[in-house]
Amino acid sequence: GAGFKRIPEPVVHPFDNLEEDEGSQWVVLLSRLNLQDNEIERLPRDIGDIGEELSTLLLRGNKLKTLPKSLSGCLGLKTLDLSRNLIDTLESFKLPVLADLNLSGKLLTELPDTFDTVNSLVKLNVSSNQLTTLPPSVGRMVNIRSLDVSSNKIADLPPMDRAPKLTTLNVARNSIAEVPSLSKCPALTDL
Repeated sequence: GAGFKRIPEPVVHPFDNLEEDEGSQWVVLLSRLNLQDNEIERLPRDIGDIGEELSTLLLRGNKLKTLPKSLSGCLGLKTLDLSRNLIDTLESFKLPVLADLNLSGKLLTELPDTFDTVNSLVKLNVSSNQLTTLPPSVGRMVNIRSLDVSSNKIADLPPMDRAPKLTTLNVARNSIAEVPSLSKCPALTDL
């Protein structure tokens, strides 16, 4: 990392210091933002202003504790890596094309029960956290292919009754006594 403590202002507002004529001559299409392994403690409240073109946001290894609601303004976001941060609770957010969400780390204690509303989610990694339970919506993610919940404190998995595309389910290093029926996961090849 470059030692950033916050996202540089020109990234969020690239035209703020340009004259009107100058800004109209340029089109900024920021599609990938890699700020991994820095010291960023919070995202700007107006992070959603980056635009719909942003498809990949990599924030692994920072000091984030929360996410601003404006993150939902990044409507084109497909990959979001928030692993190894200080986030302990994740609030619900709407990212309509999000396909890959990495929340692995050490502090997450609960997840919102809204994962079944993120129909585009294909890969979810919540490994190496402090989760003791998973919300029922995790078992209803219709397009999920890879679900990694390893290295948590989970005792029971929710019914996986609406995850027909699930191919990989990693539940290693938990306290699970009994795995629920996986008959509604016909594509499952790796458990």
